[in-house]
Amino acid sequence: MPNLQSAINQLVKIKSKIVVFGIDTTDVRWEANDRNNEIKKQTFLSDIFIGGQMKNDIVIKQWIHEQINDLSVCKTQYSNFEFPRHFHDYYTIMIVEEGINQGFTDRHTYKIGPGTILIINPGEVHAGKSLAQNFLKFSSFIVKETFLKKILRDNGFEVNYDIIFYNKPINDSVLSNKFKALLAVMLAKSPTIMDKAIVLDFFFEIFNKYNVNRALLQKDYLDIIYLKKAKNFIRENYYENLTLEDIASACHVSEYHLVRQFQRHVGLTPFEYLRNYRIERARELLQKQKSITQLALSVGFYDHSHFLKNFKKLTGMRPSEYRKSFQF
Repeated sequence: MPNLQSAINQLVKIKSKIVVFGIDTTDVRWEANDRNNEIKKQTFLSDIFIGGQMKNDIVIKQWIHEQINDLSVCKTQYSNFEFPRHFHDYYTIMIVEEGINQGFTDRHTYKIGPGTILIINPGEVHAGKSLAQNFLKFSSFIVKETFLKKILRDNGFEVNYDIIFYNKPINDSVLSNKFKALLAVMLAKSPTIMDKAIVLDFFFEIFNKYNVNRALLQKDYLDIIYLKKAKNFIRENYYENLTLEDIASACHVSEYHLVRQFQRHVGLTPFEYLRNYRIERARELLQKQKSITQLALSVGFYDHSHFLKNFKKLTGMRPSEYRKSFQF
């Protein structure tokens, strides 16, 4: 773990009101502060200490905008943390800003450094960590499929298939520059007439270069109907006290065969998939629901401590900390 004073010197939180697409939000910027090793803003200490104790060094800040809530920004930094195998229901388009990110997505291993982009499709199991526990910082666009399809349809394209992107590291200086331009738009203090053009420019660059029609993918699990049935059954009943027998019965296969094929083709056991999906739903509800205990029950966790443990394992933060990461 990096030296505490060094971390404080490098990262100082400065908050100021900004407007993005006509919406007030909060811009969180990080500045170097080497002069006399002084701390410009004491508020950064609250991100490091809880009751005088050192906590996990992961810091996550998120920007969500009501009028464009299907596109948001997430900034992440850490050293001593590792995201376990998990998936999301949205696209993650990330760029490394500092350090080396090591992990895998859809069974492709990677090591990516500053300027490299990685696109993770919805449902793709992935994991990641900082190489050798060195400082890692990256920015991500969180993109809902509805946002992508709306862009295409608004510009005269028919979308009658799943949008899937190339999921290996992308070293493309043009795309990297367009990523940074869009990031600046999303975090800008005031909108400009060029904002919409920059948004379209970035996404059409990705569509033109890195879109892959799912029908062309040669993956046998796409043809295994019962796996799709199992996933749908879990998604429709995740809040219930499901058992492996319940899931297998819904698909008309044996429990053994279901577990074996799930691990082989999805990369998780049915229970791990269920747990991950429950946490995904909890992450969404944290933006709206105040009671964490009630939230845990509503997504199928009947043991509060079990919910807290699994939430932190998958996100790196406690639910209360994750809720505070949203910048409105």
